[in-house]
Amino acid sequence: MDQLKQHLFGSLDPPSWLASLQNVAESIYTNPLNLILLLAVIYVVIPLIRPSSPDSPRWTPTLSEARSHLATPSDRYTYLPPNHPDTVEWTKYTPRTLAVFDGTGDDQDGSRILLAINRKVFDVTKGRNFYGP
Repeated sequence: MDQLKQHLFGSLDPPSWLASLQNVAESIYTNPLNLILLLAVIYVVIPLIRPSSPDSPRWTPTLSEARSHLATPSDRYTYLPPNHPDTVEWTKYTPRTLAVFDGTGDDQDGSRILLAINRKVFDVTKGRNFYGP
């Protein structure tokens, strides 16, 4: 009869994975340093597993916060410029027509600086001090 029970229900000894889990748990609880390290790991991992809700201020800043230039580095992806950039019509440039936009004009007149590389024209006005004459 005992052989039949052992054959049907398997060995009465706990499985090997359960025994190894008990050994790990015992080593954590017997050493206070391991317990402190386990709590630190849980403190770091829990926010990664359960992020804050999308309605929290961390995810959805107000419009004034998004337009602020003093946004913190964690909010750099929610930054909104004060106004949209000027739209530029598609234009075919020749070397002569492109020469007008070389940045030699006065800064107050709003002259643009255009740079052509392999037949592609780039507006580099924002980097005036870097690309200037």
